[in-house]
Amino acid sequence: MTEERKPPRGGYPQYPPWPMIPQPYPYGYPPMAFTPEDELRMLESYRDMLEAQREMLEREIASVEERINELQGMLEEGAPTPPQPPYPAWGPPFFWTPPTMTPEQERMMLEQQAEALERQIEAIKKRLEELKKGES
Repeated sequence: MTEERKPPRGGYPQYPPWPMIPQPYPYGYPPMAFTPEDELRMLESYRDMLEAQREMLEREIASVEERINELQGMLEEGAPTPPQPPYPAWGPPFFWTPPTMTPEQERMMLEQQAEALERQIEAIKKRLEELKKGES
């Protein structure tokens, strides 16, 4: 006759009772306690990033408003609209390509990208200077 096996008290056979099980940290490492200086630097950096995003969004809003005004002026003047290609009811054919940008639109887009990259380079240089001052 075989005797019935029971797991030891405390749960699974490989674990000790509950109070002795170490509780793991979330994500595998202990939570960091920021010093006020660290938190200040982190929040200042975050604020700078948000300000850069605000500037970018304000420029984009201005360009959209400019285009809206331009289109409203065209409609008020009664300018003819370009003919639309005939599409089937289910949409454009699979070989259809979206219209390309005009040279002016491409120039504006590239200028905005250049400004964004310049701001990022300035922020990187600023951080490098801070790190150099910290090493001294």
